[in-house]
Amino acid sequence: MRYAILLFLVTATATAAEPPVRVGVIGLDAHALAWAKILRDRGPDAPYPELADITIVAAVAAGSPDIPEKQRPLADGMAFYRDAGVELVDSIAELLPKVDAVMILSVDGRPHLDQAKPVIAADKPLYIDKPVAATLAEAQAIYALAEEAGVPIFSS
Repeated sequence: MRYAILLFLVTATATAAEPPVRVGVIGLDAHALAWAKILRDRGPDAPYPELADITIVAAVAAGSPDIPEKQRPLADGMAFYRDAGVELVDSIAELLPKVDAVMILSVDGRPHLDQAKPVIAADKPLYIDKPVAATLAEAQAIYALAEEAGVPIFSS
């Protein structure tokens, strides 16, 4: 599945960006560490050599303060990204000009619609990690916005 997601990002940005594909991350409280580790493995034995042209360049922490058990993973994600040389920015608006594609990785689906709206409006290919949204109506709204704007979107 990881390969399919990243292949989507490469394919979706193929006409919009020359390598390396600059990816931005929204949400550092869940799978952000795993994604960063996959994408920074550039050695000769890298599990996904086709993805060598994808680089996470900027991130917005975007955690959920009302989910206490996610505060530690959020702090760990911020420290890991900072140590890896990824620019931590304060807002999605600040993130968007720096990237070719976006991955929403926050564990809380409640803000995903609001997070996806500016990404779609900026015409950036978008991957949303599970859950895609908090409700079916919000998930449908995300996909409708993307379809209307002609923005590639993928979730799993």
